[in-house]
Amino acid sequence: MFSLGRILYDMLTGRSPAPYQHLDLLPAEFRDVVAVATAELPGDRYSSVAEFSGVFIEAQRADPNEVTNLLATATWAELASTTGGRAR
Repeated sequence: MFSLGRILYDMLTGRSPAPYQHLDLLPAEFRDVVAVATAELPGDRYSSVAEFSGVFIEAQRADPNEVTNLLATATWAELASTTGGRAR
């Protein structure tokens, strides 16, 4: 779950801070989604991908255009630069 939350954060912000000190960069609907997915303690994270995806879909429904615009403006080059061009 942590990795999935981190990928979502990176995609929405184009940044890869550690720890997540910049949740305010996220659309409001996604702050809690990322915060729970990347919680320090595994027991505080989503218990399954199904739970995560349900919450993610609800957040996206709140303002789908905002999310689409954020993802469309993040180029693969920008995303790769946040990871040093390598997978995590």
